[in-house]
Amino acid sequence: MPVKSGLTDYQMTKLYHAGVTDAQIAEMYGISVSAVGARRRRLNLPRKRIAQQVNEALISRWGVIPDKSHHIEHTAKALKTYLRMRLGDSSVSASQRRTTDSWVERLKKRDVVVCYDPERVGGWYYRPRVASDERRVADWPASIPFPSVEFKRALDLPED
Repeated sequence: MPVKSGLTDYQMTKLYHAGVTDAQIAEMYGISVSAVGARRRRLNLPRKRIAQQVNEALISRWGVIPDKSHHIEHTAKALKTYLRMRLGDSSVSASQRRTTDSWVERLKKRDVVVCYDPERVGGWYYRPRVASDERRVADWPASIPFPSVEFKRALDLPED
């Protein structure tokens, strides 16, 4: 008998497009990874390697991936989409690109970087850019290694 997880097709699709991995969705809803994968395939949502790479990198930065309410915050979605775009994910929609481009322009105009604190309401916030941020869109301390050279480049703001 199937488990009633509360995960709707709409929620599954929304989380998928936010870059949440099958394993993270499974944990959020208390179901198996294979059940999430089966649902994703039934909805014709292909596995997203770049989105997984982005999520794993953000996990390495903040220690844990934000819970499901923090996952869908605008800032989290914009950051993930920006990184997916910079890493060459061709599945990012035109609408996602426009929204993310506007977000990047606001970051540049306000001269801020993205930060995450699980204790804050919403989790995500912005702080003024400091010299050690260089051109990155997100706070990334020197004590935490970058997952790859490509990912480090992806975190940079685009050239003007």
